[in-house]
Amino acid sequence: MKSMLSAAILLAIFLMACSKSDVEQPITPIDPVVTPPKQALLDSVYIESGNDVEYQNFIYNADSSLGKSYWQQSSGNLLGYYYKYQNNRMAAVWLNYKVGRSDSTEYATFTYAANGTISTAMVQGYKYSYEFDAQKQLVKKHTFGSDNSLQHTYTYTWQNSNLVKEVDSVFNGLDLKVNTYTYTYDNKINPYRMITAAAFIVDEDMPLINLSANNIVKQEEVYYGNNYTYIYNYTYNEKNYPLTCVTNNGHLDFKYRYIYKK
Repeated sequence: MKSMLSAAILLAIFLMACSKSDVEQPITPIDPVVTPPKQALLDSVYIESGNDVEYQNFIYNADSSLGKSYWQQSSGNLLGYYYKYQNNRMAAVWLNYKVGRSDSTEYATFTYAANGTISTAMVQGYKYSYEFDAQKQLVKKHTFGSDNSLQHTYTYTWQNSNLVKEVDSVFNGLDLKVNTYTYTYDNKINPYRMITAAAFIVDEDMPLINLSANNIVKQEEVYYGNNYTYIYNYTYNEKNYPLTCVTNNGHLDFKYRYIYKK
């Protein structure tokens, strides 16, 4: 009797299970994990002007931070910058005028604010100080002479992650001069954004506009009372990175060719 009852109970459980499995169960959607595309790393930039050809070359660490940058000048000089990090921050930059030689000299050192932004830099004995906004965008830079006197104050205005205006207040005794620069951009990807370390210490070769999200297409200057306008024309690859750029400084055409790491 017990065996018949047990069999009946098992049969009932089996039938209930079958009836539940026959009913289509709702499927809970799972959001796909989307990995953002990795930004291309700039390998080198060739710059042609007249009969001169210069190039920049960039070497990265395993975490894609900038490890070395080289600048081959038309004069034949080969400058090598070596970037050293501590606690994921750029701690120092060393300069070598001949790549491969062991006599590198310390070029710049840095201190940081509590929020992780650069506070000061000492560049070959000259002091730079920096101020950032709440979004950690650079809004002001001061440069000092060897006697620690204020030489320049740069004020920066940002829009949509692009540097759109730069005001340079030049202190020369009691004679204050103000130069202004305004910038217009495309909507493509700026390849220099992955090498922002260089922009803070190699202003002439790597200006701070390279911190912008997009590429400059127009630059307007009021420089010591004179007005200048520069236009930049690009070609791009299928991923919206620039391949070439042509501009003119008023005397010569400058042609840039960008090559990316594979």
